[in-house]
Amino acid sequence: KRCLLIDEADVFNGSFYGQQYLPSMKLPSKELKGLTDCLWEQRDNEDELQWEKVKELDEYKKLATKFVDYLSLFEEAIRSMIEDLKYYKSGPEWVVDEEKLKEDGTVKIGYVEQDAVNWLKMYEYGTLWAMYEEYRKESYPGDKEAREWKLADALYLQFKLGQYSYTHLAMEEFDFIVGVSGTLPKAGSAEADVIRSFGIEKMFVMPSMYGASNLSFKENADVSAEEKGNPHFKALMDRVKKTLITQKRSALVLFETEKEVDEYMKLVSETEDEAFVRMMQRMVEGHTHEERMSRTRRATTPGVLTFATRVYGRGIHFIVTQKEMPIACGLDLIQTFI
Repeated sequence: KRCLLIDEADVFNGSFYGQQYLPSMKLPSKELKGLTDCLWEQRDNEDELQWEKVKELDEYKKLATKFVDYLSLFEEAIRSMIEDLKYYKSGPEWVVDEEKLKEDGTVKIGYVEQDAVNWLKMYEYGTLWAMYEEYRKESYPGDKEAREWKLADALYLQFKLGQYSYTHLAMEEFDFIVGVSGTLPKAGSAEADVIRSFGIEKMFVMPSMYGASNLSFKENADVSAEEKGNPHFKALMDRVKKTLITQKRSALVLFETEKEVDEYMKLVSETEDEAFVRMMQRMVEGHTHEERMSRTRRATTPGVLTFATRVYGRGIHFIVTQKEMPIACGLDLIQTFI
């Protein structure tokens, strides 16, 4: 018998429900480089990336003859490659393994997931174009001629092999499904019906090991809509200073992206005195376990201002150890986005 244990079972009503598993085959191909170089040179010229024009390129015709028995699959792959070239910058944020880059000049792309980096994940040809961008940067540390060989070695074609429903795969592969959630839907609701449709019939309520919640949220007093730029920054800092200086508490400010964290930290560094800046810290994806634990502990110290990305707003335990903090209402959590 096989049992599937689902943490946060409410995902059946969110991103998991209706999503599909898309298996594919990755085929390394150095011969792609002539075509990908042509496409890369025209990345800002959408007219030249029209399918009819791409098909007339000598580099495309040469490759097409190699895949004449699988021409429809080949054409679909190149069409996807062109489409991803147009939008790869607006896709998931990637990071580069700096140690690997310095060691031998190899660009290794990873994607931020929660508070870690996934070095195995790929976003079809978005990952390929991310590698192109990194290899072609002026700051690339390796030998410029050798990098072209490395880039060629990294090229690939990706063929889609089908699509399967995640939720139905779970039903077919497991004898039992057990889920845990802190946001269990009300009985009789549409969300509860969806969960039951996947074989989760019995529901139990257990008391929290953390005791009663001290969360205080006043809709009128705690929600503010501000224009981007100076008005937003001023409103945020007014709130932060009230928390840190007047109430003697600590503040955790959540942003959607690492870029926003860095922008606001720069503004604080430019506008506040040195003593205030010393009490500021940064929490983003990619920290080591030791760094994450150290900054999580410091975040609840009175007077500390933590700027963090949104992943630190869920599933992270910020433990208050200072006696004076509970009296002052604890950690002030400020979310800067909807």
